[in-house]
Amino acid sequence: MHASLDMLEQLGFRVAWTYPKRRSLWMLDGVAVTLDVLDFGWFVELEGPKTALPELAKSLGLDPAHALMDSYSVMARNHQKARRLTKMKAVRVIPPEPEPASH
Repeated sequence: MHASLDMLEQLGFRVAWTYPKRRSLWMLDGVAVTLDVLDFGWFVELEGPKTALPELAKSLGLDPAHALMDSYSVMARNHQKARRLTKMKAVRVIPPEPEPASH
C-alpha cells in the first residue's frame, strides 16, 4: 500500500480525502456480496451475473430502487458537513420586546 501511495505522490497526486472502512466479502451463488462498514453507514454491494442480481438482492431484502448512487467520498463529505453543523455552538435568538400599547 505504501509503495502505491509513494508512486502516486511521485506522479504529483496528493491525498484529497480519506475515511476508514471495514470490508467483508462473501461469495453466494457466483455473486460477490460485499459489506462495507463506514463511520456514516453500512453498505452492501452485489457483483456478479446481471441475471442473478435481482433475485439475490430480493432474497437479501434489498430494493435496487433505493440504491444509493453517491460515491463514498461524497457521502463522507456530506457526513462531515452534517457533523460540523450539529457541533456548532447554538446561537440564542431573543425575540424583540413587544411595543407598548398606546391608549
